[in-house]
Amino acid sequence: MVKRGTPQRADYILHYQPNIPIAAIEAKDYTYSVGRGMQQALGYADTLDIRFVYSPNGDAFLEP
Repeated sequence: MVKRGTPQRADYILHYQPNIPIAAIEAKDYTYSVGRGMQQALGYADTLDIRFVYSPNGDAFLEP
């Protein structure tokens, strides 16, 4: 028996044109460190073949 995992969704995906994503943004609350969502954003970028990723926490942005 095969069971699918829980679906994952990025907080924000920036598009250049319809169906052409260019950046994934994984936002976190300001109580978390600025890099807390980076691994998650990198996973979305790998899945969607996106070049740019950002991880903000309300106070700062992190770009690898």
